[in-house]
Amino acid sequence: MIKSGYKYEEMSDVLGKSVKAIRGRVFDYYLTERLDKVRAYIDNGQFGDNLPDRKIKYKRFMSDEDKEKIKVLLSMLAGEIKCVAKENSNVESEYADFWQKEYCTHWDSVKGCTANEKDCDSCTSFNRIEPQFCKRCGITFYERKSNDICKDCRAARIKQAQRKYAILNQRRM
Repeated sequence: MIKSGYKYEEMSDVLGKSVKAIRGRVFDYYLTERLDKVRAYIDNGQFGDNLPDRKIKYKRFMSDEDKEKIKVLLSMLAGEIKCVAKENSNVESEYADFWQKEYCTHWDSVKGCTANEKDCDSCTSFNRIEPQFCKRCGITFYERKSNDICKDCRAARIKQAQRKYAILNQRRM
């Protein structure tokens, strides 16, 4: 009907759907409600062919595979940005003599001291990282972010999940 030049109101009468529903479906596919643009996208194909590339702001219209690709690419980009920031930051060399920084909640490996202190020896804002207890193995561990389980147990759980995934997928084949 779009290729034949129908308007939304005419399609609504024929299909028995509201104009708003038809507009929404067209927008979900082609990211525009303008029928002339949609006709240009469809060209000689059928409705749903020749879809435009979706930007990240249209993530809700993407397939699950595309969403996963976007998630992976964004996390890779964030990691690269952090690596570049660490390389360009001279914080590690400035504070190299101060071992206390590793135990302070105000330390950031890119920005340095977030409490704006000159050095760790004369710091009056020192705040020790609180001990945390692992729910899985019961050890005490120290991390800036709050976690329920320690680093070793997180790695073990990932390995366990990978083994389970491999076993389940092996049975299906």
